[in-house]
Amino acid sequence: MNRFEFSTVNFLVLSIPVLLISGPFLADAALSVSCILFLIFIVRTRQFILFKDNFFIIFLLFYALIMISCFQSDYLEKIFFKNIFYFRFGIFLLLVKYIINKNEKFVNNLKKVLILTFIVLLIDSLIQFTFGKNIFGFSHPPGRITSFFGDESVLGSYVVRFSPLLIALICLTKGKFYEIMLIISSCFIISFVSGERAAIFLLLLFTSILFLIWRYDFKKKLIFFSIALLFILTTFIAIIKTSEKAKFRLIDQTLSQINFNYKNNEPFFKSVKVDDKRFILERNDTFLPLKYALYFETSKKIFLDNLIFGSGAKSYRYISSTEDYMIVKTHAAFRNKPKDFEYPGYTNVTSSNMHPHNIYLQLFSETGLFGGLFVLFIFIYITLMVFFSKISFEKKIILISLIINLFPFMTSGNFFNNWVSIVYFYPLGILYLKKNN
Repeated sequence: MNRFEFSTVNFLVLSIPVLLISGPFLADAALSVSCILFLIFIVRTRQFILFKDNFFIIFLLFYALIMISCFQSDYLEKIFFKNIFYFRFGIFLLLVKYIINKNEKFVNNLKKVLILTFIVLLIDSLIQFTFGKNIFGFSHPPGRITSFFGDESVLGSYVVRFSPLLIALICLTKGKFYEIMLIISSCFIISFVSGERAAIFLLLLFTSILFLIWRYDFKKKLIFFSIALLFILTTFIAIIKTSEKAKFRLIDQTLSQINFNYKNNEPFFKSVKVDDKRFILERNDTFLPLKYALYFETSKKIFLDNLIFGSGAKSYRYISSTEDYMIVKTHAAFRNKPKDFEYPGYTNVTSSNMHPHNIYLQLFSETGLFGGLFVLFIFIYITLMVFFSKISFEKKIILISLIINLFPFMTSGNFFNNWVSIVYFYPLGILYLKKNN
């Protein structure tokens, strides 16, 4: 690449974490343009040797499974062009590898970008939490803080999924111990105020794994994580004492939805007023909240009927609304009401949706046994690598981002969504970095 081309792709790749805050469009545009420029460079210079890469070959195998699932799908015309360009994420891995090998300042620059982004998000989220609007005047959904993300409740998810990468970069650039402490503390503050329970759980999972693999001796680890635990508890208590909405979201609503003994527990439903806003406390006669239970049932049926290659990647939105697969139920508390009684979101709830809100339900139903087991095997393999391999500590931290992204027992976004895919793939390019860089 000439200097202008390299500077352009370098800038675009560094800008992606910031552009993700605006949504998927600009970030995906930056990724796509940089990949196109990189492919033009490869073809022009005939450096096809760059494609000889183990990560890229593994990605191509998964991409092949996606396309096979599309070609045998009843919804080929609707999903083909939604999946054909998924290969760009594999090209992106090679591009990051190329940049890292050519630009020794890239890692340090990326660290600065992420630190600045985290600082701005922390300040802005606290402003929105305190005053109801952020610095641009954006309000937030009831019970959530979203900062610059607007109507999308992904603030906590964003910082949690990028935090392993940032901490790895701090370690790689010989950053200070207090920097790691500040990042973890900031992530917990942002996650708590955001009201995203999944993000809080994943952050706790990340810090727990970090404690187990931390390279310091046990005494130093114990001191560090005791301080961290004290800070987490203090911050959590301060936030729920400060905000009734946060307390309701993180404690009351969570406890009401826990239903391990669902066969014997009495279902209930009630509307409560919190800070002049109406919220719901509910428990259904299912282990999961009603809509997630319906997603599970429909996904299972789709999988069993399309066992090998699934119904086609990104086809859940179409197949789940068909007569054969759509399930309609009403919350147990309303089943004795007249037929014309309606309470939106709780009566006549359907399993039809864009995706089933769990990556393994989505993968097994849309890409079948091969696609689901492929990703599940990767999850198991990288988990074993984190705990038992001799790879560098920094690379283990990056792999933790893959663990929290692929963790089976959590709700999730659409696995094939552009925004989600960028968040998943972006940290993996740093695995190419050699420690002596």
